[in-house]
Amino acid sequence: MIRTIFYVIYIVLLLLYTLLYLVYYKILGILGLYEKREQAVHKWVARWAKSLVHATGGHVEIEGLDYLSNCKNVLFVSNHQSYFDILLLLGFIPKEKAFIAKIETQRIPIISIWMKYIHCIFMDRKNLRQSLESIIKGISHLKSGHSLVIFPEGTRSKSSNMNNFKSGSMKLATKSNVWIVPITLDGSYKFFEEKNRISPANVKVIIHPPIDPTELTEEERKNLAKNLQKQIETKIEQ
Repeated sequence: MIRTIFYVIYIVLLLLYTLLYLVYYKILGILGLYEKREQAVHKWVARWAKSLVHATGGHVEIEGLDYLSNCKNVLFVSNHQSYFDILLLLGFIPKEKAFIAKIETQRIPIISIWMKYIHCIFMDRKNLRQSLESIIKGISHLKSGHSLVIFPEGTRSKSSNMNNFKSGSMKLATKSNVWIVPITLDGSYKFFEEKNRISPANVKVIIHPPIDPTELTEEERKNLAKNLQKQIETKIEQ
């Protein structure tokens, strides 16, 4: 419990510290230095995300980074065990990326501002029309040369088990035709969800070989969500 209290204090102090950077990035925008601001935002968000993971006292092992060496913009498809999954992907995958996020996160002070700076797309899953609009925005984001992360389970599993992938999210890949990079997050729920307190954990981030959707058959496209789930699930230790 003491570790959790100190961790919460660290988060609050870090968020307050980032307000200074928000002022700086606002000035860069006023001066029209958008490219410089873009690079700086992703750089510092990645550093802060990594520091929040390290602050748990845990260890992260990365596999398959070489698969990203020949990739431009991609659609990362990952399982979702924990709140920490976003931090793991931001901090340990060396590629600028945004997320499809629950619309509720727009109400989180400070964090929501940073999410907008890295071009996260907010989705209201209870509103079909808004969900479709978010998918269209995501497709446009990918086509414009940016990378995107989705969690097709839709919510945290909070364990080593996986919820079923929602097939609708696969339109981001099949309509944009960017490469798909499956990612397995193994053990991230042990950071918090397993005991409902911050705990050190050994976590694996496993990057799978990229998939070119233009090379998939019609049948493979139809079963894309199911096949990706099976592939990601094979690397989770039960």
